[in-house]
Formats: sequence, structure tokens, C-alpha cells
Amino acid sequence: MRRLLSLFYILGLSLCGCVKKEVRSGSQLELAAFVEAARGHYVARYKSATLDYRAKFQPSHPEVLFDYPDSPYPVPYRYRRVDLASGAVNPPNVTEIGVRPHQLGDPFKVAHASGIEITVYPSVWNAVKIEAGSIPTDIEPLTAWVWRWIDYGDTKPQDEVGFSEVIHSVTYPKTVGTEWLCSFDFGTAPRQAFEELMGALAEMGIRRVVFTSAEQ
Repeated sequence: MRRLLSLFYILGLSLCGCVKKEVRSGSQLELAAFVEAARGHYVARYKSATLDYRAKFQPSHPEVLFDYPDSPYPVPYRYRRVDLASGAVNPPNVTEIGVRPHQLGDPFKVAHASGIEITVYPSVWNAVKIEAGSIPTDIEPLTAWVWRWIDYGDTKPQDEVGFSEVIHSVTYPKTVGTEWLCSFDFGTAPRQAFEELMGALAEMGIRRVVFTSAEQ
């Protein structure tokens, strides 16, 4: 009876998500497909929301860059592109688009071409948390990556919706115990941005990361 009760207890924990799933081995092709699917899932929802938003607010625009000068963090980490913004109302409207993970499968681990071992959990493209097991002494490669992909000067061309394939924000890295943490809103940036980010992290000496949603 005690063993039976224990089995029911473990089953209950599993159903409520209290037991971490075992991490399986994956491939670089699976990682690439996961990133493409996560991006596509978010961008499709974002596009639909943008068209609905324009029907309600005119003028309006997606991916509007804001500077938060009161932030204690340096540029470019204090910059953020909001999903949707309009000055047609008072006060101006700012709207953020939320999505759920496109896939709730088992987490997997893969050796990335950069040399970093990545463990991937269910994630959303616009709210990614990266946890690294080592603490870099120089974040300049990451900072250069943020400058390149946030497109501070709005130099990148826009598509018919107004998207420019740019990231929306990156939090200033912090250290908690022995872990190094940083959150990313990849916005409409392509998979190339993710690949280049892994290269930047590898340049900083990071060898293992966990890739998950910021809220998890």
C-alpha cells in the first residue's frame, strides 16, 4: 500500500509539473528547427496583433524604440523596442504581445557549432532566459551583439507590416550565486541573431547554457 501511494504521489507531481523531465540528447538540426518554430510562432501572432492594432489606433507602429534614461544600466541595455505604440490617444498606448511556448515536449541537450552545450526547455521567442554555469569577465561581445541587432538608428528596411528583423531588448546580465543570467526579447530578429549570440557567448568563455522562458 505504501509503495502504491508513493507511485500515486510521484504521478501527481509529474502531472502538475513539479518533477523535472529528464533531458534527452538532441541534434543541431533539431535545435535549428526549434528556433525557427519558436520565432515563427511568435512573429505570426505579432503580425496578426499588429494588423488588429492598426484598425484601432491610427497612427501606430510596431517595434518602436524607447530609451529609459532612469535605468541604472548602461546603453544599449536600457533600450527597448515595444511591440506596438500609438500616440493617437492620450496618454499614448503601448501594447506588448504575449505568446505561450509553441512546443511542450521534453527538454533536450545539444552541442552547438559554437562549442557551447545548450539545454533547451519550452521557450517563447520574445521572453528567453539564458542561464550560464560560468561567469564571464568581459561582456563586450554581448554588448556588440546587442548594438548590432537592436538597430538603434533604425537603419534596417521594414517589411509590409513594419517589422525590421530586430531584437527588442536584452537585460543587463546579473550573477546569482554561481550562475550568470540574461533575458532576451528576440523580437522579429531571424535565427541568424541566435546563432551570432551563441558565437558571442562562446567568445566570452561560456561553455554551457540553459535556454528557457523567462517566466519559467
